[in-house]
Amino acid sequence: METSQHIPTLGELGYLDPAQLAAFLNVKTTTLSNWRSKEFGPPATKIHGTKIVYSLDGVKRWLADRTSSPAKPGTLITGKATATRTPITPRVSALGRTGGNAGGLAKARKSQRKGAAPVADSAP
Repeated sequence: METSQHIPTLGELGYLDPAQLAAFLNVKTTTLSNWRSKEFGPPATKIHGTKIVYSLDGVKRWLADRTSSPAKPGTLITGKATATRTPITPRVSALGRTGGNAGGLAKARKSQRKGAAPVADSAP
């Protein structure tokens, strides 16, 4: 009498394929591929050189390592490091204008140098 032996699936062994992990993390499988190429993301294992799998333990460790306290206001969080942004201060022209209308400002300065009346502000 022959007995069949149960061969466990990767899921039963604690592994996810890229589609399962992508669904869990709410990202695309191409995102996981990009992360792997940049050596970012949860650790992956190649089987037979082509099939990619992720261990549940590795995914849990990766998520735990990424857990942190909330960022302070004005902090930019990127994939690998945290950098602080410099607050943006509006530019004020010699005429008291703010913004970046360099063309209009140049015309106003040129006309003032020639002694003409100041150019009216086109902004409402």
